[in-house]
Amino acid sequence: MVSGVGVEREPYAIRRSVEEMQAKVSIADFLRSKGEEVRRNRARCIVHGGDNPQSFSINPETKKWRCHACDEWGDIVDLCKLVEGHDDTQDALVSLSLRFDVQLPTRPERWHKRQDEKGKVREAAKRYIAGRYQRRLTRLYAPLVLVGGQTPEEELEELQGLAAALWPACLEMAGRRVAGE
Repeated sequence: MVSGVGVEREPYAIRRSVEEMQAKVSIADFLRSKGEEVRRNRARCIVHGGDNPQSFSINPETKKWRCHACDEWGDIVDLCKLVEGHDDTQDALVSLSLRFDVQLPTRPERWHKRQDEKGKVREAAKRYIAGRYQRRLTRLYAPLVLVGGQTPEEELEELQGLAAALWPACLEMAGRRVAGE
């Protein structure tokens, strides 16, 4: 995986899972599970299906591999993605964890509770801001709705209808504001 300017970094949980997988599963073990023979950290490349048993090299210290024929390289997760056709890192990690019985790191229960609390606070803030938007917009558009000649009860009913019609838009605007957009 290349890091640098313009390259999006994997989330922390994914990076941690990749590190765990690299620590528990060797590239040679993965190749053997696919029926390939590994000798002195060399093998036939299963990415491009080559015949040369020396084209695929494994560096156990860096936990990386490289095929000198097809010029592909990476770690155990990259190899799994290429060989098994996974679109993303998460799918490859799940596949490897099931095959080699590796428990992927999970978040502690307190983290989930904190996320629930933050969600409740965001929802309360969104509803409060939406209510403010609703009042402002109702005042702004009230002259267009109240055409005159109505009883106070009819005016109140019209204003309540206007406020109810504005609520979904106000909730959406408030949601974007709370999300920082």
